Amino acid sequence: MLKTVLLVSACPHVRQVYGDLLQKRGYPVTTCETVARGLKAARRSLFDLAVVDLGLGDPSVAACRELSAAPQSLKVVLLVGNQKEPLIRAALSAGAVATVDKTCALAKLPAILRTLSASPRPTFAGYTLERRLGSGGLGEVFAARCPEGRLVSLKVLHAQVSQDPDHAARYEREVRLLRGLQLPHLARLTDAGSSEGRLYLVTEFVQGKSLDQILQGGARPSLKAALEVGRQTCRAIKCLADRGMVHRDIKPSNVLIDGRFRVTLVDYDLLLHQEEAPLTQHGVVVGTPNYMAPEVVVGDDRGAPHSDLFSLGVTLYECVTRRRPYRGASLFSILDQIASRR
Repeated sequence: MLKTVLLVSACPHVRQVYGDLLQKRGYPVTTCETVARGLKAARRSLFDLAVVDLGLGDPSVAACRELSAAPQSLKVVLLVGNQKEPLIRAALSAGAVATVDKTCALAKLPAILRTLSASPRPTFAGYTLERRLGSGGLGEVFAARCPEGRLVSLKVLHAQVSQDPDHAARYEREVRLLRGLQLPHLARLTDAGSSEGRLYLVTEFVQGKSLDQILQGGARPSLKAALEVGRQTCRAIKCLADRGMVHRDIKPSNVLIDGRFRVTLVDYDLLLHQEEAPLTQHGVVVGTPNYMAPEVVVGDDRGAPHSDLFSLGVTLYECVTRRRPYRGASLFSILDQIASRR
């Protein structure tokens, strides 16, 4: 498999020259002009190597620290010009593995990357990372291989989230509710634990696309297809409800459809047993606003099967019409429309 490279430099000449060089050597390259954009790209996709221009200054040190951190553990090479020694030492201490002087980088960089490319893909908690599936405020999701070679979905919570007592309690509750649960149209939990200071969950990998990806691709499912999505998702909601559980975040990106049109409901970050008190502070929005039920918005109900059904109804409305029923310029405007049932 070709090794993918992230190239970060504020200099257009550097991006053009080194980008072309690496492309010709067989490396798929993504170029970014700022550290912020480079980090954003790294959160969207799983790269194997990173080349960071130290001419970006102190932000390049922060880039080295984040890019080299688990779970992606990118190997970072620094492009060095006339920067002072303390900055170079700081970047190396932050996780960069090599430096190359810009005066000879065209000759030396391909050889350095070739050596680094011989290393195996990064691993986390014994799982080999294949590609990034997504990322958000709580963590990152990867397609990964377990030691037996089976493809799984690996969710790794951010370090700060893992160390937060409330989020840790929610994680423990989620694991407790999901462990041993094997229900139709729900991704099965296969492993959970903590590694390198970060909590993680492993579920079976679902081959297919999310309803959100299908809609973003320009497709407009037929009414018959939308009803079938609704039927299968209702079955998942009922399976949870029969065990006193609610999902609380049903939306297009959490509804996966495989090649046989089998629907699987994923992402249980907000899963709650109806008899439990919610692990959130009063007044904090729990769920995705556009899909929340009125009783959840106004705080009359922390979540019940009928709330999941409301979220599914909004999802199916969007599926058929290609637009959301509640739209506004602000979060408050959207929540106000839902709460007033306009």
